[in-house]
Amino acid sequence: MSALLPRPVDPTGRRSTRPRRRNLAAAAAARATWWFAGAAVTLLLAWWQPEGLQHLDQLAYHLLQPGAAAPATLAIPRAAVIEPVPTPLAALFTLLLVSAVALRPRGALARGLLALALLCLPLAASAALLTQHRWLPPALPVAGLAVALGFREAARARAVQRQLQRTRAQAQAALRAIDDAVLTVDGAEHTVRFANPSAVQQAAPRALEGRPLAIAYPLEAQSHEALHAAITACVAQGVSVRVRELLRLRSADGLRSLRATVSPLRATDGEIDGAVLVFTDMTGALEAAREREHAATHDALTGLPNRVLLHERLQLALSRVKRQHSVAAILFVDLDRFKHINDTLGHRTGDAMLRVLAQRLQALCRNTDTVARWGGDEFVLILEDVGGPEGAALGASKIVDALSRDVALGPEFNHRLLPSSASVGVVLVPRDGTQIEDLLSKADMAMYRAKGQPKASFHIWASDINARMHDRLAREVDLRQALLHERLEVHYQPQFAFDTGRMIGMEALMRWEQVPGQYVPPSEFIQLAEESGLIVDMGAWAVRQVTRQLASWLAAGLQPVPVAVNVSARQWTNGEIVQVVRLALRESAIPPALLRLEITETVAMGEGDQIIGLLHDIHALGIRLSLDDFGTGYSSLAYLKRFPLDELKIDRSFVTALPQDQQDAAIVHATVALARGLGLRVLAEGVETQAQAEFLAACGCDGAQGFLYSLPEMAEAAALRLQG
Repeated sequence: MSALLPRPVDPTGRRSTRPRRRNLAAAAAARATWWFAGAAVTLLLAWWQPEGLQHLDQLAYHLLQPGAAAPATLAIPRAAVIEPVPTPLAALFTLLLVSAVALRPRGALARGLLALALLCLPLAASAALLTQHRWLPPALPVAGLAVALGFREAARARAVQRQLQRTRAQAQAALRAIDDAVLTVDGAEHTVRFANPSAVQQAAPRALEGRPLAIAYPLEAQSHEALHAAITACVAQGVSVRVRELLRLRSADGLRSLRATVSPLRATDGEIDGAVLVFTDMTGALEAAREREHAATHDALTGLPNRVLLHERLQLALSRVKRQHSVAAILFVDLDRFKHINDTLGHRTGDAMLRVLAQRLQALCRNTDTVARWGGDEFVLILEDVGGPEGAALGASKIVDALSRDVALGPEFNHRLLPSSASVGVVLVPRDGTQIEDLLSKADMAMYRAKGQPKASFHIWASDINARMHDRLAREVDLRQALLHERLEVHYQPQFAFDTGRMIGMEALMRWEQVPGQYVPPSEFIQLAEESGLIVDMGAWAVRQVTRQLASWLAAGLQPVPVAVNVSARQWTNGEIVQVVRLALRESAIPPALLRLEITETVAMGEGDQIIGLLHDIHALGIRLSLDDFGTGYSSLAYLKRFPLDELKIDRSFVTALPQDQQDAAIVHATVALARGLGLRVLAEGVETQAQAEFLAACGCDGAQGFLYSLPEMAEAAALRLQG
């Protein structure tokens, strides 16, 4: 047990030598005590010369010289044939022998042999001196040696006793300090003999010693039986036994799980008379293991199963389908425009929305179904026993409806209401396959087919979807190549003032001629760019291309008008737009006032505080700013007045039905009044009829753009307008 206690360490970090020095000093003191005791007895006996010693000397002489008369040790005539050794010399010899007691051979046998040798040495010396007609009385050195040896053995016994006491105290301290519960019981009745504080605490707490274990320790009945069997086996076989199952202990905190080990307890004669029980509380470790397992198999944000657990559930579902000849459906769910919400409102808002929608999905499903988070804004559902395509379609329809309801966030998000919708791809098992990866791939392709429809919906996989998905992937590759090799085009749509009829600006619109004479609709490739992440690079390319074109027109002697460039949500939120604009202005050397950037209302209001800083940085470069699609988002006038804007653009959705639609007319009047109050110019988009233009001019709009005036045109045609 003493090995468990660390040696003292000095402040420098080295192991202290003070305990070793103290031990050496104590040993030296003990040896000195033995020597002085022997020396004192020797000197006393040498001075006293008791009669008993003389008899012993005579006995020794007779043993060494049979038949001879022993000399009188204290009164022998000097003329005698055998002369006695002087008493001082005999005393000195005795002191030298006593000093040999300090030798400490290891082992009881070695110590006994040394003591016997020392005791026999005076007789041997006397015998040797007799051959020289000298006599050394052996009783005196033997008596001194005996006293010294007696003191040594007594001191050693006391040292052993002290060491036993220290070891016992250390063992008791260790037993009190450890968290494990330790008990000792007898081998017959299993009565508790000893219990450390941890055992008492586990027992509720209650007194344990002297009571039967079955009564004192609050284990469940089955656990008591297992423990009783282990104790019996341990005592009978004399070996340690570990209880295989965890014991269940009733406590104030509920049931706790204990791991039990039983070891034999031996008496001083070596016989087994009991057992030592060690109980380790595994409750915390088991809970931690369960938490680790849950973390490894569940999504941290939503608490739903992750891909690991989903794969296991899919394997089980496929096995049940095969065994029961049933039909299951796998649904791949993707939230529509969630990336836009993440980019504009921030990941914290997006996470809150995901948690709400995850709860909706769980509420829709049965206990036998599985809802898992695939990653990002995607979920996978396993619906078992759907019967067939009709049942799968019904389940998918419910999911689409549930996820199409707006999401109301809590007070920490100012009770913001977010639009929500989802696209769902469906595959049937076993109709569409029995391989997990193949089924998930087909469900994913079906989901993209649903996403291509006008509104949130679901689509059940069919064999023709595979070809469409390959077309989409091929188009994404083509778009990347077009951006890399600058095969995209910028077209310019002019903007005109109502009061003068003159062109006052242009809007740059990106076009993609995938094959000669065939342009991809902007709604298709812009969405593809958003989904693939190309939109940031495409936006930066558009800014550079427009500034280069403006520089080219200036170099040709033309007087260009300001050109507006749409900036995507991702460009605003990643914060790189300021650097992109700064580099483009430096490379082109155009006046900053010729470049205008457009930010949509949804983006501006979504990350107000972050966007405000970027807008001020852009405005400080001399760039004008337009708020695009005004009226379609959730404008906050408190934010609006803080934005360094120059222009509001009325969205085409409010222009299409003018002048007949009274609500649209009222919105236009209010927008113009608001802009006038904030000192902003107002521009209308999507003007296609003369009646719309006249109404907007009468409302006070400054200008307009649309098919009434011009379609977007290539840079060469725009240059002709600037000339004319």
